[in-house]
Amino acid sequence: MQWIKRAIGGLGITLVLSLGALAAYAYYPEQEDITSLEKKYSLPGSHFENIAGLRAHYNIQGAGPDLILLHGNSSNLHEFDAVRPILAERFRVITVDLPGQGLTAEPAGRDYSIETFNRFIAAFVEKVQADAKVSIVGSSMGGYWAMQYAQAHAENVSKLVLASSYGGICAGRDYSRSTPLDEMPVIRDVVAYFVPKFVVRQILEADYYRPPAPDHLVQMFYDMLRKPGLRTFEANFSKYPKDRLAIDADRLLPVNKLIIGGEFDQSHDTCETRNLQERLQNAEFTQIKNVGHVPFLETPDAMRTLLMDFLTRTP
Repeated sequence: MQWIKRAIGGLGITLVLSLGALAAYAYYPEQEDITSLEKKYSLPGSHFENIAGLRAHYNIQGAGPDLILLHGNSSNLHEFDAVRPILAERFRVITVDLPGQGLTAEPAGRDYSIETFNRFIAAFVEKVQADAKVSIVGSSMGGYWAMQYAQAHAENVSKLVLASSYGGICAGRDYSRSTPLDEMPVIRDVVAYFVPKFVVRQILEADYYRPPAPDHLVQMFYDMLRKPGLRTFEANFSKYPKDRLAIDADRLLPVNKLIIGGEFDQSHDTCETRNLQERLQNAEFTQIKNVGHVPFLETPDAMRTLLMDFLTRTP
């Protein structure tokens, strides 16, 4: 979820300006002790351990070949709740809250550079890997991190699935533009605290093609925003460039790849996902009809079918 950008789309600049600091104060959710969030949102099979210097939350369920799922920006490992049980019948399913997100701690200095994520994911895979090779599924920004890992450790990756992934380049599109909030720091600061539950719902449903989002998901994302630092995650994350060209197709050639796009994905549309397919050369491509940017949340049945077919198929 691209929280800051979606907040502007959902509320509109005029509304944010008119409500201002008074509304921000009125709706400011008190920060919650991390221990209470951990108690509420841990799962059977959850672990809290030091990964690359960060106290990290990860979860392991099932038995079989190793399968790692990487969530999208401002999300968490609960993004995969609807597909995890079925996958766990055939795989050892490993999910993790990435740096600064979910129940995992922020990096020192709020350093959300490519290097920070690459270091964290490499250390995480090394810690949890039980097989000679792993399969990795990445959602949205998680797809970019999956590619980053796979191109550096191709010998360690069996299959790679990129769902609504960041990294595609559409000809003529300006990827250097800042968001409206980046150009208005005062309003950006207001938005960082103006997070009533109805705003969280609008942000989440902006990624759906067919809302509404389930109440329990809205509540979970709202609760997570009470974790210290998470409300300003996107602003800090955007300070560090994530080069779409930093994908080495040649290094990814040995890896079996599947790209999944949503028909109505407004974050990484068909133009971008098709570009990824072309650049990755031997990647399969499939598009899910009538879905937006969050297929794991909006169409989990379709995702379960696609993943089981691809991941269990003999190369």
